[in-house]
Amino acid sequence: MTEDMGRDGIPVEFRAFVDRAMRRTLDLGAGAALLLVGSRGAGYHDDTSDLDLWIVGDRERLTPDEAREYGSTGQVFADRGDYEAHWTFYDAADLADQFRAGHDERLWTFLNSRAIAGDDARVAAMRCEFARYPPPVAEAKLRWLMGRVLAVKGALRHARRGDPATTVAVAAEIAQCLWKMCCLAERGPFPYSKWLARAASETRMGRSLCARIDRAMTQVGEIVALPDVTTHREWTPVRELEACIEQAPSILRELGWDEEWLDNPTPAIAAAMAGPMP
Repeated sequence: MTEDMGRDGIPVEFRAFVDRAMRRTLDLGAGAALLLVGSRGAGYHDDTSDLDLWIVGDRERLTPDEAREYGSTGQVFADRGDYEAHWTFYDAADLADQFRAGHDERLWTFLNSRAIAGDDARVAAMRCEFARYPPPVAEAKLRWLMGRVLAVKGALRHARRGDPATTVAVAAEIAQCLWKMCCLAERGPFPYSKWLARAASETRMGRSLCARIDRAMTQVGEIVALPDVTTHREWTPVRELEACIEQAPSILRELGWDEEWLDNPTPAIAAAMAGPMP
Protein backbone atom coordinates (compact mmCIF):
# COMPACT_ATOMS: atom_id res chain seq x y z
CA MET A 1 0.00 0.00 0.00
CA THR A 2 1.25 3.48 -0.89
CA GLU A 3 1.11 5.98 1.95
CA ASP A 4 -0.81 9.23 1.53
CA MET A 5 2.01 11.71 2.05
CA GLY A 6 1.57 15.27 3.26
CA ARG A 7 3.97 18.15 3.69
CA ASP A 8 7.48 17.43 5.01
CA GLY A 9 7.09 13.85 3.82
CA ILE A 10 4.93 13.02 6.85
CA PRO A 11 2.04 10.61 6.11
CA VAL A 12 -1.34 12.31 6.44
CA GLU A 13 -2.47 9.85 9.10
CA PHE A 14 0.23 11.20 11.45
CA ARG A 15 -0.22 14.88 10.65
CA ALA A 16 -2.39 15.83 13.64
CA PHE A 17 0.01 14.18 16.07
CA VAL A 18 3.02 15.86 14.44
CA ASP A 19 1.29 19.24 14.66
CA ARG A 20 0.82 18.74 18.42
CA ALA A 21 4.49 17.79 18.76
CA MET A 22 5.46 20.91 16.82
CA ARG A 23 3.42 23.11 19.18
CA ARG A 24 5.06 21.47 22.21
CA THR A 25 8.47 22.05 20.64
CA LEU A 26 7.77 25.73 20.06
CA ASP A 27 6.46 26.07 23.62
CA LEU A 28 9.90 24.95 24.85
CA GLY A 29 11.41 28.12 23.43
CA ALA A 30 14.63 28.97 21.64
CA GLY A 31 16.96 26.10 20.88
CA ALA A 32 14.30 23.37 20.91
CA ALA A 33 13.98 21.26 17.76
CA LEU A 34 11.65 18.51 16.60
CA LEU A 35 13.39 15.60 14.84
CA LEU A 36 12.02 12.80 12.72
CA VAL A 37 13.98 9.76 13.91
CA GLY A 38 13.95 5.98 13.62
CA SER A 39 13.27 4.20 10.35
CA ARG A 40 11.54 7.23 8.82
CA GLY A 41 14.40 9.54 9.75
CA ALA A 42 16.96 7.15 8.28
CA GLY A 43 14.96 6.43 5.14
CA TYR A 44 14.55 2.75 6.05
CA HIS A 45 10.78 2.85 6.45
CA ASP A 46 7.89 1.26 4.62
CA ASP A 47 4.14 1.71 4.93
CA THR A 48 4.08 -0.38 8.14
CA SER A 49 6.57 1.83 9.98
CA ASP A 50 5.52 3.79 13.03
CA LEU A 51 6.32 7.48 13.53
CA ASP A 52 9.09 8.25 15.98
CA LEU A 53 9.95 11.84 16.94
CA TRP A 54 12.44 13.42 19.30
CA ILE A 55 12.17 16.84 20.88
CA VAL A 56 15.64 18.10 21.79
CA GLY A 57 15.65 21.09 24.10
CA ASP A 58 16.37 22.31 27.64
CA ARG A 59 14.99 20.39 30.59
CA GLU A 60 14.61 23.62 32.59
CA ARG A 61 11.65 24.49 30.35
CA LEU A 62 9.66 21.34 31.10
CA THR A 63 6.42 21.50 33.08
CA PRO A 64 6.62 20.23 36.69
CA ASP A 65 5.02 16.91 35.74
CA GLU A 66 7.37 16.51 32.77
CA ALA A 67 10.36 17.42 34.94
CA ARG A 68 9.43 14.67 37.42
CA GLU A 69 9.14 12.13 34.61
CA TYR A 70 12.46 13.25 33.16
CA GLY A 71 14.16 13.04 36.53
CA SER A 72 12.88 9.49 36.96
CA THR A 73 13.36 8.06 33.46
CA GLY A 74 15.77 10.38 31.65
CA GLN A 75 13.13 11.24 29.07
CA VAL A 76 9.60 12.53 28.59
CA PHE A 77 7.51 10.20 26.44
CA ALA A 78 4.18 10.94 24.74
CA ASP A 79 2.29 8.41 22.62
CA ARG A 80 -0.70 8.95 20.33
CA GLY A 81 -2.42 6.11 22.17
CA ASP A 82 -1.88 3.27 19.72
CA TYR A 83 1.94 2.89 19.84
CA GLU A 84 2.09 3.96 16.19
CA ALA A 85 3.17 7.57 16.77
CA HIS A 86 5.13 9.01 19.68
CA TRP A 87 7.60 11.69 20.67
CA THR A 88 10.36 11.61 23.25
CA PHE A 89 11.96 14.65 24.85
CA TYR A 90 15.70 14.66 25.59
CA ASP A 91 17.74 17.44 27.13
CA ALA A 92 20.41 18.52 24.63
CA ALA A 93 23.22 18.59 27.21
CA ASP A 94 22.29 15.11 28.48
CA LEU A 95 22.29 13.77 24.92
CA ALA A 96 25.72 15.25 24.32
CA ASP A 97 27.03 13.51 27.45
CA GLN A 98 25.62 10.19 26.23
CA PHE A 99 27.25 10.67 22.83
CA ARG A 100 30.62 11.40 24.45
CA ALA A 101 30.20 8.21 26.49
CA GLY A 102 29.79 6.20 23.28
CA HIS A 103 26.07 5.39 23.27
CA ASP A 104 26.16 3.94 19.75
CA GLU A 105 22.48 3.27 19.07
CA ARG A 106 21.24 6.62 20.32
CA LEU A 107 23.97 8.52 18.50
CA TRP A 108 23.20 6.68 15.24
CA THR A 109 19.53 7.55 15.65
CA PHE A 110 20.41 11.21 16.15
CA LEU A 111 22.83 11.38 13.21
CA ASN A 112 20.24 9.78 10.94
CA SER A 113 17.40 12.08 11.95
CA ARG A 114 15.78 14.99 10.13
CA ALA A 115 14.78 18.29 11.72
CA ILE A 116 11.18 19.17 10.87
CA ALA A 117 10.40 22.06 13.25
CA GLY A 118 11.92 24.45 15.73
CA ASP A 119 15.43 25.86 15.93
CA ASP A 120 17.85 23.31 14.51
CA ALA A 121 21.05 25.38 14.91
CA ARG A 122 22.10 23.52 18.07
CA VAL A 123 21.17 20.19 16.52
CA ALA A 124 23.29 21.02 13.46
CA ALA A 125 26.24 21.91 15.68
CA MET A 126 25.86 18.61 17.56
CA ARG A 127 25.79 16.71 14.27
CA CYS A 128 29.14 18.25 13.37
CA GLU A 129 30.65 17.61 16.80
CA PHE A 130 29.60 13.95 16.97
CA ALA A 131 29.68 12.95 13.30
CA ARG A 132 32.63 10.62 13.90
CA TYR A 133 34.07 8.99 16.98
CA PRO A 134 37.59 10.05 17.97
CA PRO A 135 39.98 7.33 16.74
CA PRO A 136 40.79 5.99 20.25
CA VAL A 137 37.08 5.52 21.01
CA ALA A 138 36.37 3.66 17.78
CA GLU A 139 39.57 1.61 18.14
CA ALA A 140 38.60 0.42 21.63
CA LYS A 141 35.19 -0.69 20.38
CA LEU A 142 36.67 -2.44 17.33
CA ARG A 143 39.24 -4.21 19.49
CA TRP A 144 36.56 -5.47 21.85
CA LEU A 145 34.34 -6.71 19.01
CA MET A 146 37.19 -8.54 17.29
CA GLY A 147 38.13 -10.11 20.60
CA ARG A 148 34.56 -11.20 21.23
CA VAL A 149 34.29 -12.83 17.82
CA LEU A 150 37.53 -14.75 18.35
CA ALA A 151 36.55 -15.73 21.89
CA VAL A 152 33.22 -17.31 20.92
CA LYS A 153 33.78 -18.67 17.41
CA GLY A 154 34.91 -22.07 18.70
CA ALA A 155 31.32 -22.71 19.77
CA LEU A 156 30.29 -22.83 16.09
CA ARG A 157 31.20 -26.53 16.25
CA HIS A 158 28.84 -27.33 19.13
CA ALA A 159 26.06 -28.56 16.85
CA ARG A 160 28.24 -31.57 16.02
CA ARG A 161 28.13 -32.34 19.75
CA GLY A 162 24.37 -32.36 19.80
CA ASP A 163 23.92 -28.68 20.69
CA PRO A 164 22.67 -26.90 17.55
CA ALA A 165 20.99 -24.12 19.56
CA THR A 166 24.36 -22.87 20.81
CA THR A 167 25.83 -22.88 17.32
CA VAL A 168 22.88 -20.90 15.94
CA ALA A 169 23.07 -18.38 18.81
CA VAL A 170 26.82 -17.91 18.41
CA ALA A 171 26.49 -17.50 14.62
CA ALA A 172 23.97 -14.71 15.21
CA GLU A 173 26.24 -13.04 17.77
CA ILE A 174 29.21 -13.15 15.41
CA ALA A 175 27.10 -11.66 12.62
CA GLN A 176 26.05 -8.79 14.87
CA CYS A 177 29.64 -8.15 15.95
CA LEU A 178 30.81 -8.05 12.34
CA TRP A 179 28.00 -5.68 11.33
CA LYS A 180 28.93 -3.35 14.19
CA MET A 181 32.58 -3.46 13.13
CA CYS A 182 31.56 -2.36 9.63
CA CYS A 183 30.07 0.83 11.08
CA LEU A 184 32.85 1.49 13.56
CA ALA A 185 35.56 0.96 10.94
CA GLU A 186 34.50 4.35 9.54
CA ARG A 187 34.38 5.78 13.09
CA GLY A 188 30.61 5.85 12.97
CA PRO A 189 28.18 4.47 15.56
CA PHE A 190 26.02 1.45 14.90
CA PRO A 191 22.21 1.37 15.13
CA TYR A 192 19.77 -0.80 17.03
CA SER A 193 19.73 -4.41 15.84
CA LYS A 194 16.66 -3.98 13.61
CA TRP A 195 18.63 -1.64 11.33
CA LEU A 196 22.10 -3.06 11.87
CA ALA A 197 22.47 -5.27 8.79
CA ARG A 198 21.26 -2.54 6.44
CA ALA A 199 23.46 0.17 7.98
CA ALA A 200 26.49 -2.12 7.83
CA SER A 201 25.86 -2.94 4.17
CA GLU A 202 26.20 0.77 3.32
CA THR A 203 29.79 0.95 4.60
CA ARG A 204 33.04 0.19 2.80
CA MET A 205 33.78 -2.80 5.03
CA GLY A 206 30.20 -3.95 4.62
CA ARG A 207 30.50 -4.02 0.86
CA SER A 208 33.16 -6.71 1.30
CA LEU A 209 31.56 -8.72 4.10
CA CYS A 210 27.81 -8.29 4.17
CA ALA A 211 26.95 -10.62 1.30
CA ARG A 212 28.76 -13.42 3.15
CA ILE A 213 27.09 -12.55 6.44
CA ASP A 214 23.69 -12.51 4.72
CA ARG A 215 24.33 -15.98 3.29
CA ALA A 216 25.35 -17.22 6.72
CA MET A 217 22.18 -15.92 8.35
CA THR A 218 19.75 -17.01 5.63
CA GLN A 219 21.23 -20.53 5.56
CA VAL A 220 21.40 -20.99 9.33
CA GLY A 221 18.79 -23.75 9.08
CA GLU A 222 21.48 -26.06 7.70
CA ILE A 223 22.90 -26.37 11.20
CA VAL A 224 19.72 -28.16 12.32
CA ALA A 225 18.72 -29.79 9.02
CA LEU A 226 22.13 -31.34 8.23
CA PRO A 227 23.52 -32.64 11.54
CA ASP A 228 25.67 -35.45 10.12
CA VAL A 229 28.45 -33.43 8.50
CA THR A 230 32.06 -34.53 8.56
CA THR A 231 33.22 -31.13 9.79
CA HIS A 232 31.31 -28.11 11.06
CA ARG A 233 32.84 -26.07 8.24
CA GLU A 234 30.57 -27.87 5.77
CA TRP A 235 27.71 -25.71 7.06
CA THR A 236 27.30 -22.55 5.01
CA PRO A 237 26.92 -20.28 8.07
CA VAL A 238 30.16 -21.50 9.63
CA ARG A 239 32.09 -21.37 6.38
CA GLU A 240 30.92 -17.85 5.51
CA LEU A 241 31.40 -16.40 9.00
CA GLU A 242 34.88 -17.85 9.37
CA ALA A 243 35.78 -16.36 5.99
CA CYS A 244 34.59 -12.95 7.23
CA ILE A 245 36.60 -13.28 10.44
CA GLU A 246 39.72 -14.10 8.44
CA GLN A 247 39.15 -11.21 6.03
CA ALA A 248 38.28 -8.53 8.62
CA PRO A 249 41.85 -7.59 9.71
CA SER A 250 43.03 -6.91 6.17
CA ILE A 251 39.96 -4.75 5.47
CA LEU A 252 40.56 -2.76 8.63
CA ARG A 253 44.17 -2.15 7.58
CA GLU A 254 42.98 -0.92 4.18
CA LEU A 255 40.72 1.53 6.00
CA GLY A 256 43.65 2.95 7.95
CA TRP A 257 43.59 0.89 11.14
CA ASP A 258 47.12 -0.26 11.91
CA GLU A 259 46.70 -1.79 15.34
CA GLU A 260 48.94 -4.44 16.89
CA TRP A 261 45.94 -6.58 17.83
CA LEU A 262 45.16 -7.13 14.14
CA ASP A 263 48.28 -9.32 13.98
CA ASN A 264 48.34 -10.49 17.60
CA PRO A 265 44.72 -10.71 18.79
CA THR A 266 45.53 -11.72 22.38
CA PRO A 267 44.92 -8.17 23.72
CA ALA A 268 41.61 -8.03 21.87
CA ILE A 269 40.44 -11.33 23.34
CA ALA A 270 41.56 -10.20 26.79
CA ALA A 271 39.59 -6.96 26.43
CA ALA A 272 36.45 -8.86 25.44
CA MET A 273 36.82 -11.29 28.34
CA ALA A 274 37.40 -8.49 30.86
CA GLY A 275 34.01 -6.81 30.56
CA PRO A 276 31.40 -5.21 28.30
CA MET A 277 32.19 -3.23 25.17
CA PRO A 278 33.43 0.29 25.96
